[in-house]
This record gives sequence, C-alpha cells and structure tokens, in this order.
Amino acid sequence: MLGCVLCLLVPIAASASDAREQTDAVDFRSFVNADYKHLPKLFAWLSTREIIAKSLGQHIPGEAGQHITDGTPAQLEAFLSGLPEPPERGVQVIYLASQQTPDGAWVFPDRSRVAWADLLNQPASVSSGLARRVVILDSCYSQKTAELAEWRRWAPLTLCGSASHEVVWEIDFDKRQPRDFRKRLPQAWAALCKHPPTTPAPRRLSYTGAMWLTASLENTADLSGPSAWPTFLASVADTSSRFRAEHGLPLTSTLLVVSMGSTLDN
Repeated sequence: MLGCVLCLLVPIAASASDAREQTDAVDFRSFVNADYKHLPKLFAWLSTREIIAKSLGQHIPGEAGQHITDGTPAQLEAFLSGLPEPPERGVQVIYLASQQTPDGAWVFPDRSRVAWADLLNQPASVSSGLARRVVILDSCYSQKTAELAEWRRWAPLTLCGSASHEVVWEIDFDKRQPRDFRKRLPQAWAALCKHPPTTPAPRRLSYTGAMWLTASLENTADLSGPSAWPTFLASVADTSSRFRAEHGLPLTSTLLVVSMGSTLDN
C-alpha cells in the first residue's frame, strides 16, 4: 500500500532526508481492540489501521507504546495520559477502534468496559497541542462519543465511523454476496491486492477504512501539517456519501467530521 498511497499523499521529496522530515511530521498512534471471544472479532480494523499508517508514511508496530492491540482500560488510560506533544509543525493522528455500547462505553476483549466521559474527565488525559491532533474514531455509535464536551476539548477534529444511532460494518473483498465490493471499489481492491496488510484479515477493512483508502487514492493533499486535515477528512466523508448514494446503504454507515464547533454530516 505504501507505493499506492503514500506517493499521492506526500509529495515526492528531493532527497532521502527530505522524505524522512516529511514522514516525521506525522505522529501516528493507535489503540485497537480486535480479538474478542464473546463479540465479533475486529481483525478488519487491524487492517484499516495498517492502511492508514501506510498512507501517512508510518509503520506498525512502531515504537513501544505507540500502537496498542487488545488492551485493557488501564492501558487505554496510560495510552491517553502518555501521548506526547504533536510534532511542532506537524500533526498527531490517532486511530481508535473497539466494540462500543450505544451509551458510549468501550468494551474490551476481557469483557471490561469504560466510558469515554470518565476517561477524559481525568486531567492527565488532556494535553496541550490539541490544534495539531486528529482522531479517527472507528466504532459503533462513535458520533455520540465525539460530541461529548470532554472529547471536543481533547480532540477538536475527529472523523467518526458512524452516527450516534449506527453500528459500523466490515467490508470483506473476498465475499461476492450480498455486495461485490471488488466491483464497487475497484481502486481499493487493486491496492489491497498489490500491498495486502500483514494482519489476520488482509482483504477485509472496516467501512471507514475502505472509504479512507478510496479517498486517499484520489487525494493529492500533503497531510504533513494540520491545515490540510479538515478538507481531507471532509473528502473521506464525501467519498462515503457518494458511495452510499450510488450503491445504497447496506453494509455502510454515515461518516461524519466532528470539529470543535460543528459536525459535518455526509
């Protein structure tokens, strides 16, 4: 995927040092719960994390503590409180995915759960540099979480994978029924075939991941700084809106951009 996506998102640098500086301008971090025993597994969300990372010139697993898989509430609290300052002239991008209840609590693989309002009410979870932080919240009912006052103070720009009343969906490119996503998303399918994620589900993405991949293949914006992100996230939401208008609503969700002052509904 690196060859397919990164070349479009990050302008070709004049030298290896220039490329390294541009890549370092994005600090990508993630927390993904996937291997559930009592709920559907979210391996496609691990693939989505890798797709997003590669599109930003980043790598999984990264440094210790940078990417957490199948954590606990205590680990999530430590992840939030340990977030570093975003790059001085760059941006910090955080991908979050988990099973989530309709009232906005994350459910962990060990069956424990925690509400985001409780997590973000702790002063240690809030750091400065927020204008340079972008969050992708790829869970059921994610709009409900992103519109919490505590959330907006922590993450003033969020791409939500679903509206407050919606669940999120997995896109399986190997299944041709009830919808053949190979034909409906040919660019994304070609990219997955050329550079499959190194996950248990290399041909499956979350719906958000499929829309992200499609939009990133069409978008030439330089995402190494914060100014381009509102427009880029709006393009991901618009890609979803156009897809739903053309192909219908089954196996899709509403992608929304929630900012400090408003919500853009597509």
